[in-house]
Amino acid sequence: MTHTRYRHWLCGLLCATSLVWGGCTSAPQYEDPVAVMKHSDDPMLRMAAAKQAEKSHAQDPARIAALHEMLWRRGRGAEERQYAIDQLVAYDEQDFRQILSRRLVLIVNPETLRYVLEMAAERQWTELTPAIVRSYARQIVTNIPGPRPEEAALQALNPGKTIVEIVFDTFINTREQASINEQTAAWQLLRRLTDAPGLMKLLAAAPDTTPLVIDLKASASQLRTLPHGREGVLRLSTLRSPAYAALWQQQAELVSKLTDEQQQGLELRHLPVLLSVDQNVLSMGRQQLLDRVRQYLARQEHHLRGPTYDGPMRDYPQEFSAYASDLPWADLATIDLLARVILENRSVQAELFAQADRDKLDTSSEHGGVLLLDDGRYQARAFSPMQRQNDYKFFPSQEMIDTLYRGVAHYHFHAQAHHNRDYAGPGMGDMRMARTLEAHCIVLTFINADTLNVDYYQPGGQVIDLGTIKR
Repeated sequence: MTHTRYRHWLCGLLCATSLVWGGCTSAPQYEDPVAVMKHSDDPMLRMAAAKQAEKSHAQDPARIAALHEMLWRRGRGAEERQYAIDQLVAYDEQDFRQILSRRLVLIVNPETLRYVLEMAAERQWTELTPAIVRSYARQIVTNIPGPRPEEAALQALNPGKTIVEIVFDTFINTREQASINEQTAAWQLLRRLTDAPGLMKLLAAAPDTTPLVIDLKASASQLRTLPHGREGVLRLSTLRSPAYAALWQQQAELVSKLTDEQQQGLELRHLPVLLSVDQNVLSMGRQQLLDRVRQYLARQEHHLRGPTYDGPMRDYPQEFSAYASDLPWADLATIDLLARVILENRSVQAELFAQADRDKLDTSSEHGGVLLLDDGRYQARAFSPMQRQNDYKFFPSQEMIDTLYRGVAHYHFHAQAHHNRDYAGPGMGDMRMARTLEAHCIVLTFINADTLNVDYYQPGGQVIDLGTIKR
């Protein structure tokens, strides 16, 4: 190797080494740094290109679009996102604030969320309050200790008020800035931050200026229950529509006849069930109904082995005894009805086995539907999934969800194989859906070609093996 070539080789080696340890004296230059920002898979190259573009393409709309992609695109790191935030604020702060008010809930990285909210508090972006409330209403898993960053930001932007007062202002829409999504999120957050008496006091103080407040007050006074989140609010809104007026009146009349004990723990999901139970059950107190359910389930054949494919579900027992002491009267009435309809009604069983057989042949999706009382006859009505992803998921369609508002339960199958005992019970995804839809559900699992295991589960995390049905 000649002396000159050796010097060039050594210089290149030293430059490459210095890049690893913190940077070369001369940063790489790109012919089109904006393209590198958008298309490179290497975060170090993207950042280097972004800093070059900051100098060479500062006012270029293509650079601004690339910065937005750096902030909002999945898979970008916290350093990139924070750099993009700084640059976008420097370029056009007002525009960024308007975009952030719509898209804040898309930020799921805890470090990025904390960074942008600290900036909002420092710069007093008070118009972001409803968006921050909506973000706070989300359930975010984070390993960052301490209170959520939304809490500190809300208090900094609204001095002199408690968190509950700030969220309540968004809920009643006093600033006339909150969308229905933000108002619904504020309601969801109020349910999380306050106990039942406090919630009722807040609701009573809310002016009747929005449809949501009017519907919630009607639900509290006539149905003695309130929804929790977005899907519950949608259910309530549907029930309050003219098309459901007769059903609402039937439910309100039924609730008015329930005792205080029977009304305790009542949810919207219980009401179609209670319209279906016989008078004998409606006359029972909680202890009497508890004994009835316990004795009935004790006579059934159970398969209590949880689904090994979904590790966390091993922590959910499936025995009725694990939950019996905490279940309110309405839950007991629901379990009693579903167990007897599914375990005793041969017509319903025939429908379920026929659907399970079709599900076994279809590997594109699980199958499911709604159990409902229609024209005096119980039936298991199947619905096509909203989308097909794989043989271990069922995505409910809006049509199915609408039908569930007057149905007694959602059901789906674990029918991937006839010998499917390891999957006998809901998975974590099933539990999340029950919680999201605020619905109680049934999962039916093949034990063998002629036996389906029946498990009940509900939003609070309770899972109860009801028994089996035979072909």
